[in-house]
Order: sequence, then structure tokens, then C-alpha cells
Amino acid sequence: MFKLHKEEKVILYIRRHWIFLFLDAVAVFIIFLIPLFFIYIAQYLFAIPNIFLLGVSIYEIANILIILWALFCWMLLAEKFTDYALDFWVVTNKRLIESELIKLFDVQLSTLELQDIEDITVRSEGFLANLFGFGRLEVQTAGAVNEFFADKIMNPTAVQKILFDAKLTQNKEEKDIEKGELEQISKRVFKEEEMSSNKTATINNDNKFDWAHINDKDELEAIEKETGYIEEKYKKDILNALKSGE
Repeated sequence: MFKLHKEEKVILYIRRHWIFLFLDAVAVFIIFLIPLFFIYIAQYLFAIPNIFLLGVSIYEIANILIILWALFCWMLLAEKFTDYALDFWVVTNKRLIESELIKLFDVQLSTLELQDIEDITVRSEGFLANLFGFGRLEVQTAGAVNEFFADKIMNPTAVQKILFDAKLTQNKEEKDIEKGELEQISKRVFKEEEMSSNKTATINNDNKFDWAHINDKDELEAIEKETGYIEEKYKKDILNALKSGE
């Protein structure tokens, strides 16, 4: 349904409270019973005679209609279950993800970065909400979308705490990463400065400017070994002078 980013992991899946799926199922069952109730009244209480239309009993036609009605109610129940299954929220260590069924075969995914969360409000109103422990979670954001909410979810107070903890953990991890990167940069800069200082530790002024007084290559190598470094332009001039002297 959705892809996780690199180093992203799921912390919590959130759905609407199961009581709403149960109420939808009860409502569909009542809808299914309504025509059966009228058929029972017509057949047994008012004793409507069995009339034949084109050789087919009206009660047989009623049975066919009941079967079709049952199929319709089954499809309605399947739609309610699909809506319940595809409407969910996921909390990861980086984001809050919302999946919403807009219509059949049309699912909308919305995401909110944890770092964009400014405030989280929990609302539990009414007798049923307090009895079954469901409510509404409203997330105030700093992004383009001003509000991100999850309605009729189970235990919204616990979800609120998990979201705050995940945000704090992400901020701490980001600070640790920044601190580590700064330390690496500092080490690299200091190392480069140290290497640069070692390279610039050239020979003393006497040796640097009195290169013409060097008599042979052995003396040149001895000076280079002692000082650790001779600038290339002076070394080249020394070698040229020694060659011309030969």
C-alpha cells in the first residue's frame, strides 16, 4: 500500500474503533430484514392469496427478490468492511501516514513529517466515546496543511503520547547525526591543517637561500632528510646547479 523510506520503521498501526464496523454490520442486517418483515405481514397476518402471474407464484417472485436483496446487502456489508480496512493511520519513526478510501478502487495516501507537528489535541465527546475509549486526534502542523486528523480511533491518548515520543526521538537522532557530522568535519579539517603544517615545515632560511653553496647530492639529501621537506623550486635549482657544476 505504501513504501517506507530508508531506515524508516513502523511504530504503530491505527484504525477506527471496531464498534463502528459492528454498528455498520447491524445496520446492514436490519436493512436486510425490512422486506422480510413486510412479506411476513402480507403472507401471514393479512393472508394475501397466492396470485400467479404468467404461471409464476407471487411468493416465488418474492423469494427471487429476497435473494437479490440479500446479494445487495452482502455487497453493502463488503463495502463497509473495505472502507474500515483501508481507512487507517500509520506512525513511523519519521512520518504519520493516512490511508483513506475515497471511492471503490480509489485510495488516497497523505503523509506528515513528524518534524512538522506543532501540537496534538485529543477529543472524546459523548457517552459512547468514553465508554468504549475512542476519540478524535487532531494534529496541528507547520506545513501547507494546517490540520491532520484521525477520527474515531481507539485510545487516542496513547497515540498522542506515541507521536510525541517519536518526534522527540527523531529530533534527538537528527541532533546526534549533526553532532557526528560536525565531529567528522572537524577531524578532517584538523587533519588537513596538520598535514599542511607538516608540509610547510621547510628548511631554515640559511639552507633555503644558500642552496648554491651545496656541493653534492648527498648534502642535498641530508638536508632534505633533516628538515623533512624542501620546496620543489629550490630543489630543482639545486639539482640544475649541481649538474652545471659537473
